[in-house]
Amino acid sequence: MDIFSVLCILLGFLVIVSRGPLAFDPSRTFRAYRSFFMTNARVRAWGVVVALLAAALLLLPLGEGVLSDIFYVFGWIIAALALVSLLVPKILKGFALQIIDNLEHSIPTALVRVLGLLAIAVGLAFIYVGIYVV
Repeated sequence: MDIFSVLCILLGFLVIVSRGPLAFDPSRTFRAYRSFFMTNARVRAWGVVVALLAAALLLLPLGEGVLSDIFYVFGWIIAALALVSLLVPKILKGFALQIIDNLEHSIPTALVRVLGLLAIAVGLAFIYVGIYVV
């Protein structure tokens, strides 16, 4: 397996694990998201994990092509998010909590479940691309 395969499989796994629970119990998932972003220390710990992902996307030799360019741009976006979460966690915490509250109260539960199922499908597509295509 080359590096693209591993990245696609990890990205698919990450999408399924992070958004898949929305298909089964959206209110509990939103509660878990909200509890995760309650303290600045948790936001900074999340920023460290995101910074490691950004470093992997930016520093690994991905070669040439459109897919490597997409991963490179995605790495810079993730690096900016990690920088914000490490430097000003209070702002990111307030922003994330507001988004979670708005999503929970403005979108019907059935639509959230459908979006969770679509996230599972997207994660499985990334895993398929990582195993069979790349």
